[in-house]
Amino acid sequence: MAGHDGWIIVAGIPEVGTHIARTLDGLASGRVLHLHGVDVHSTDAGVRAAAERGASQLRDEMDVRRVAEITGAADDPRLVTCGPAATRRALDCASVRELYLTPRFVEGHLADAEYSVRAAIAQSATIEEVSRVAAQRLDEFGGVGARLRFAART
Repeated sequence: MAGHDGWIIVAGIPEVGTHIARTLDGLASGRVLHLHGVDVHSTDAGVRAAAERGASQLRDEMDVRRVAEITGAADDPRLVTCGPAATRRALDCASVRELYLTPRFVEGHLADAEYSVRAAIAQSATIEEVSRVAAQRLDEFGGVGARLRFAART
């Protein structure tokens, strides 16, 4: 049901949940979270709130990993850009696969943010506005970055 990119939240009997989460993590690394304290006695509202917190946690962790790649930990640095100028060049070359923006970049550079989003949409790129820790990290590098389909020529 989670497909290739959905979150998987596991809860229930602690031992069983731990086993299921470990098994699923091998198939969906970084997308599985075992929620402790959610069991058959939890209310629907409690389960929903716990699932929302868990999904938010998984999203934050994924954003931090992706921003870390963009800001210097990529396996192939030719396939990432960081900062407004480099990202704009990649957008102009139509090589962007995933565009990452921070709220600070959007608010402070509205015209550049709009151009970036429009250019990313035109090349069928995924667009993510990151928050919390990931946004703080990306803001250190100008608030915008991308993962590329291919290395952009400069």
